[in-house]
Amino acid sequence: MNKRLLIFITEGETDQEFYQALIDAEKAKRKVTKFRFDKIRHECAYGIGRLQKKIPNKIKRLYLDDPQYDGFFKVAVLAYDKDVFYASNPPLDREQLIDDLKGMGINLVITIEADKTIEDFFVIDFEGIKKFLRKPKHYKRPQGTGLMILKKMFKESGRVYLKGKKVEGLISSLDIKHISEKLFDVFAALFAELF
Repeated sequence: MNKRLLIFITEGETDQEFYQALIDAEKAKRKVTKFRFDKIRHECAYGIGRLQKKIPNKIKRLYLDDPQYDGFFKVAVLAYDKDVFYASNPPLDREQLIDDLKGMGINLVITIEADKTIEDFFVIDFEGIKKFLRKPKHYKRPQGTGLMILKKMFKESGRVYLKGKKVEGLISSLDIKHISEKLFDVFAALFAELF
């Protein structure tokens, strides 16, 4: 049986941290000692526009041209926000990116799409965010999308939330298992490959 390589590609640092925590939480929940992959690598595009422009070259250089990965079955996971696709001229052609990756030698591409932004995933655990920002128990959930909620809550706490930038301690304060259960269908294809 071929060895297997999983390349997890995210838009930003916060996304990368979240998905690392997600797969670790799912592994613990299922009480398994290892995934169905020999190697798992995480790559951050640092912006959705860079997914199409930079990631294929990086994947080729790091994983397809490197002889240590010869003979591996290669799976790429593309995790991105769909908010930019509601605009008339989105910065990414998703189908073309998938075709490019497959044409280069990736055997399987899985997509994980946050309906608007990944912050919508985070606010599923509103209580965890409240605790992280030290909000009082009676604090009411602001209106709006996940990104709007986080920005407002951070601003009220004298902080700034920048989309995609890592916020030390935020992801570890979230109940990832709860989020995973609520969004199981979103992550089902990933979990099917991991276990």
